[in-house]
Amino acid sequence: MKFVLPCFSLSILGLTAPIAHAQLLNGASEAQLVTWINQGPLTFTPDFTKIAGDGQDALDFHAASDGKGPNISLFDVTPFNVADGLYDLPEQVIAGGIPTSWYSSNTWNVVLDPTDQSAMLFNLTAGVVHHENAFTFSGIFQSFNSPSLGPTFGLGDLVTGFDLEHGTAIHYSYGGTSPLTPNILGLVGVGPSDLFRINRLEVYSVSLASIPEPVTYGLTIGTATMMFVLLRRRCGSRTALRT
Repeated sequence: MKFVLPCFSLSILGLTAPIAHAQLLNGASEAQLVTWINQGPLTFTPDFTKIAGDGQDALDFHAASDGKGPNISLFDVTPFNVADGLYDLPEQVIAGGIPTSWYSSNTWNVVLDPTDQSAMLFNLTAGVVHHENAFTFSGIFQSFNSPSLGPTFGLGDLVTGFDLEHGTAIHYSYGGTSPLTPNILGLVGVGPSDLFRINRLEVYSVSLASIPEPVTYGLTIGTATMMFVLLRRRCGSRTALRT
């Protein structure tokens, strides 16, 4: 049985052919990520690349990326435009980095020690970094491991749908918990402004020789079900949006 976050049901655009987009990890973006992570020289090893329309999904992502340690996921995205009901806002390059592995275990990576909460979300287009909300309950939820989802961070802060071509972004475990705090796309509020289309996704293993993986705890689906009450309150009911 596939497990899907209840308020993140995303529509399919019906793309039939891959759309070409430039590689996201290049000299400039790599240098910026190294500066933001601030742990000295890093080595990025490609694990997985998804181009919109190529037919790959979350199962392919997990087959390529699970169990490989610290990693960075980079996304070229087009946010949803509430004004005209289309995915046509300016493209952005965003990313999420965690010091732990991905799994297909239907669990959250929970980090209880604030000093180990070193995961980050990045907006390379806007030059913005969102850190985990240390010393808050929401901040302990670093990432979510599900075979039905791509790279997914926090309690919905950056969620990748099964088709790896749609996602949502709120602000809860990273970058502030106030509804007035912009999400990693720089947008405020919960609703259609959370939605984005994924044009390209790249996942890299990252060598962090100076940092051991933090102690994490796998929160199972049975326990995690209680957290969906909170997510539903923030997300509300949502009809799938189509271009």
